[in-house]
Amino acid sequence: MISASDRQLAVLLIQEVVVAGAREYLACNILNLTQRTLQRWRNQEVCEDQRPHVKRQSPVNKLSDSEQQQIVAVINQPAFKSLPPSQIVPRLADQGTYIASESTFCRVMHQHALQHHRGRSAKPTSKPLTSHRATSPNQVWMWDITPSRSRPRVSNDNPYAESIFRTCKYRPEYPANGFESIDKAREWVLRFVRWYNTEHCHSGLNFLTPNQGLAKQIFDNRKQVYEAAKASHPTRWSGSTRNWSLEEEVGLNPERVTPIQAGQKSKN
Repeated sequence: MISASDRQLAVLLIQEVVVAGAREYLACNILNLTQRTLQRWRNQEVCEDQRPHVKRQSPVNKLSDSEQQQIVAVINQPAFKSLPPSQIVPRLADQGTYIASESTFCRVMHQHALQHHRGRSAKPTSKPLTSHRATSPNQVWMWDITPSRSRPRVSNDNPYAESIFRTCKYRPEYPANGFESIDKAREWVLRFVRWYNTEHCHSGLNFLTPNQGLAKQIFDNRKQVYEAAKASHPTRWSGSTRNWSLEEEVGLNPERVTPIQAGQKSKN
């Protein structure tokens, strides 16, 4: 949108060059304007653009103020204040409650300045690309080695073991300076294993705990909660509800399938 001052300046500039002998439509083309726009600005005495001040109708799928406050209240509860939305929403569904999706939770948290970096990992930072110029030999040297933090695929690689190690070491209560003794280490690991198996909802299990053993019953309950939420606010759903089910097959270091192999497999 063009400000009122810029519009006034454009009208004055075009008027000056037209008086000097230039054609109006050519002057408008230089400023990427049409003569119709210039005429409207003159007739309206170059008033301010009113589009930002128009009262627009709220989207039909927008959360109400009470629903947003409900989200803020939920994420500040002791049981949820240390959990991300991906863990909060399934736990609420298990309690028979659906407020909003994970992305909506994140958006409301951002609006209320509740979304900050937490945990033991370093805060992600973006570094600008470096630029180098050379005007003579030996001023800039370059290696053909690209650093990478990803592990190469090897036959004995176990991503599941690596994942649990990462979860273990990045727990908030993990001692950064090591354990005082072997007994302290064993006690801590025992508490971690209990939490990992009985409290932590695993994304690989579609947010179940390994010890629950009631996948069908829990998923059926979640589906009913989501279907009821969709029936209450159908405009907030563009398609079917979330797929609450487990993967039928998982693999350890599966072979990479090329598009040609995938096509041959589908034909068979």
